Amino acid sequence: MDVIKMPRIIIDYVKCIAEEEKICIELCPAAVFQCEESGKPKVVNANKCNMCGVCQANCPVQAIMIST
Repeated sequence: MDVIKMPRIIIDYVKCIAEEEKICIELCPAAVFQCEESGKPKVVNANKCNMCGVCQANCPVQAIMIST
């Protein structure tokens, strides 16, 4: 039996500066993130994440971590 692992996307909201730069929201090819009222990103489509790492690699403050 094959096991499919869903990605786990962790956002460190203490480090996050998305109010100023919404890089993760803008660059994600799978539209995994949505902007909250606070301006911070929220994971809304984790099941669509293809684990490309674009958000993690481009976050200027390393506030995103993707794992399985």
